[in-house]
Amino acid sequence: MNVVFLVLLLHSSSFAQVKSGLAFLGDFDQAKKLASAEEKFIFVQVCTDWSQPCEEMSRTVFNDPEVSKFFEKRFVSVRINTERRGGIRFGRQYKIGSFPTLLYFDSEGELLHRIEGFANKDRLMQSADMSFRNPNQQAKIFKDDYRKLKNDPRYLRDYIMFCEETEDYELADKLSNQYAKQISKMDSLEWMDFVVQFVHSEDSKIFNLLKKNKPAFDRVYGKEVIDNLFLDIIINNEMWAMRKPATEKLLSKTRKKISKYKLDIGDDQVYPPLANRIFNTEIPFESDDARYVFAVKTLSDYSDKVNPTTLPAMIATVAVYTTDQNSLTVANREVDKLIASKPSMTLHDVKSILLYKLGEKEESYRQVALAQKYALEAGQTYKSSLAIMKKSGLVE
Repeated sequence: MNVVFLVLLLHSSSFAQVKSGLAFLGDFDQAKKLASAEEKFIFVQVCTDWSQPCEEMSRTVFNDPEVSKFFEKRFVSVRINTERRGGIRFGRQYKIGSFPTLLYFDSEGELLHRIEGFANKDRLMQSADMSFRNPNQQAKIFKDDYRKLKNDPRYLRDYIMFCEETEDYELADKLSNQYAKQISKMDSLEWMDFVVQFVHSEDSKIFNLLKKNKPAFDRVYGKEVIDNLFLDIIINNEMWAMRKPATEKLLSKTRKKISKYKLDIGDDQVYPPLANRIFNTEIPFESDDARYVFAVKTLSDYSDKVNPTTLPAMIATVAVYTTDQNSLTVANREVDKLIASKPSMTLHDVKSILLYKLGEKEESYRQVALAQKYALEAGQTYKSSLAIMKKSGLVE
């Protein structure tokens, strides 16, 4: 077992096998019959055996009681595996290219809406809500009106907002460029609100508006808000341009863009949003020395500014990757804060590794016992990561 796999194991809690709370059928034709009889829509998760995001949705999102209640009341839910019987044909029919792909159908089996990739609770619920608004019909109305209304900023704004809701970001960017030509006809605060809400790409005309008028935006919204907006755009654009994201490369490119745009942004602002991406379980960053060094620096200086859901992955990286006592002490301090706030199987499991490497073996084994306790309370199956590391020769 290599270090990369074990870090993924730790911070995704993939060793915690929990039965999905939402019940799924395995046959789309059966779902159509049931949906028609019960006057429900159909929800389909298209997945594979090897997709970690699919597994993560099953383990977390579909176990959420609010999600289960919402979908059981309104949908017949289906899970189709494209590597199993019947799934290959379904995947070809609906042009499935990424996993998971989430499809919404009406009770007659007509496709209404789709999104691709991991969906947390909020994104899943928003996409489900959109399916009830007949997005195909709305899209046709907007498209039919485009020729006569393409110079009407009110129409363009509504169309762009619809594209954002349906996650058609490519069309949203094209329409935003069209909208940017009309802003002289709009009240200044209204077009500034639009730019702040819909700017995504450095290649767009509205990004140029943001860049050109940054002092004005700073005055209206506050410098920190606008700086963070620039950082989100820069980081996302650089990250998705990489074939495989790497920590040092992304940090370097982000700093270069900050210099290029002459932005007054320091590391205290740069590190937290970078950390939220580098240690996101859905984004496959390289696991190397730069990632470990970045984790230690962020935990030491900026942990209070990082999304709390990101911290366990950073701590796990340090726990697995190094024997440096100072780094382990920093990580141990941060895991103690998280445990004090909300103890869990995963946190006590990570702490067992930290303490073992810090030489506190008796206390380390006590943490393993606590991890087992919380696993039992949550109905999870627990395997000690410390035991796995010892068996694999990663620790003595």
